[in-house]
Order: sequence, then structure tokens, then C-alpha cells
Amino acid sequence: MTIATKKKVAWLILVLNLASLVIFCNVMRFLVTRTNQVWDWLLRFYGWPLISSLAMMAAAGFLIRFYRREPWQHAGHWHLRLTDCFAATFFAAFCMAAWRALWPASFLYVGAGLSILGGVWVLMSLLSAEACGFSIIRHKIPLAAGLMLKSFGYCACAIFVAFLLLVAVIDGPDQVPYWLRNLRGEFAPDNPVAALFKISSWSMLALPAGWVICRVVIRRAGRAISSARPSPPCSSDAVDC
Repeated sequence: MTIATKKKVAWLILVLNLASLVIFCNVMRFLVTRTNQVWDWLLRFYGWPLISSLAMMAAAGFLIRFYRREPWQHAGHWHLRLTDCFAATFFAAFCMAAWRALWPASFLYVGAGLSILGGVWVLMSLLSAEACGFSIIRHKIPLAAGLMLKSFGYCACAIFVAFLLLVAVIDGPDQVPYWLRNLRGEFAPDNPVAALFKISSWSMLALPAGWVICRVVIRRAGRAISSARPSPPCSSDAVDC
């Protein structure tokens, strides 16, 4: 197995266990606000967050080891511009305004935090695009949007798969079709578990969209760079120039 394949496996383990912890936190918040069975549930499933945390730490350790053996080759620099910070701030503000207009009841304890997380996500996408060597605005912003959609789609796929696996383990495999049928229902942000599952199912569409955007931007940027390069000087032995 090559180092690149080992990196992909380690990233897969890391993201799946991170998704498992996100689902666990949502289940705990649901139990705290709706039922009185928090401690009974914790005593029964205490191994869930423990195993996920240990698997995440192991995957992170392997990733550090693999990247030391084979560092990531990037053409740019890890720095942000003032316009990047403005873009992330405006995106977070837009998400807050949209969530408050659509679901005002859950804005304080769900919408505000997710909007801030979205702003940080935009900032990290712009930083990654800059590190890839895309400093021109007309290439950097579309690439950052594609990277953001791709990472969002990967996380959504991980949450969706981890949710169904946990349902099959905890409640039994016969409950998996029940949750899949509930995807047709109405979105209810007051139920964090069902809302997370439904959001992850919708958000998986961001993965192919982000992949297409990144491919188009990289191809167009390559053409622009090749056309901007000066042609080599003609030699005396050249027939046509």
C-alpha cells in the first residue's frame, strides 16, 4: 500500500469517527432537552464516544507520520488576505439572517453556531486555495467554493453513513429503512437527531458539485497560465516559428 493510499484510509477513519462524535453530541442534546434518561443512556453507550475519540487520535497520529514521510507539495503560501476575512464574515452574517428568517425558534442554539462554523469553513477554503497557488481572485474564489462544497459533501457522506451504521448497531438493522423513509418528511430543526440526518442526506449533493467546480477552475487556470507564458525564442535552425 502506497503512502497516498494510507493517507486516504487515515482521513476516512478520522472523518467517520468525527461524524460519530457529532451524532453522539446531537443525541445527548436531544436527551437533555426532551427526556430524563441521560445517565441511563450514558451508562449503556459510554464506549461510543470513547472508541470514536481513540480512533480519531490514532488516525491523526498516522496522518502526522505519513505527511512527515511524504509532505504535501503546494505551490502557494499559507496566508490570508483582508478580503478573505471580509468574505467569511459576510457569509456568516448571511447564514445567520437566512436561518433567523426561516427557523427563528432554533436560531440561538442551532443557527448562530452553524453560521459561525460556516464562516470559519469559508476562511479555511480560501486559505487552502491560496496554498494551492491560486492567488488571483477570479480563480481563487471559485476554487475555494469548490473546495468548500467538496469538504462539506465528504463530511455529509460520513455523517450519513455513520448514522445508518449506528442505527443498525443500536436499534437493529430493521430500523434503517424507517430512517430512510423519514427523509421524505418535513425538516424540523427542533429535533437535532432527525435534522442532522436530513441535512446530511441533502448535503451529499455538494460533493459532485464541488468536484466539478474544482476541475473546471483548475483547467481554466492552467490554460490561462500556459497562454500567458512567453513563446521560446526562435533559433537559427528552426524551420517555422
